[in-house]
Amino acid sequence: MSSDFGDIDEAFYNSMKSTFAAALKFMYKERSLAIFEQRAINILRSTQDTGWGFHDTLSDIFYQFY
Repeated sequence: MSSDFGDIDEAFYNSMKSTFAAALKFMYKERSLAIFEQRAINILRSTQDTGWGFHDTLSDIFYQFY
């Protein structure tokens, strides 16, 4: 966790956000969102205390698809 090891730079968070969005877009296109829903939820849960606004942004992306 960032509380244990320090925070990461903004470019890292931006990359993770765009990767998460791209993955969900791909799953939507392939009609496989339901198969991966629990994994996406687990990602959200694991990011609750990570980075400034990171979890909020991932939640916004998540709710665009679920």
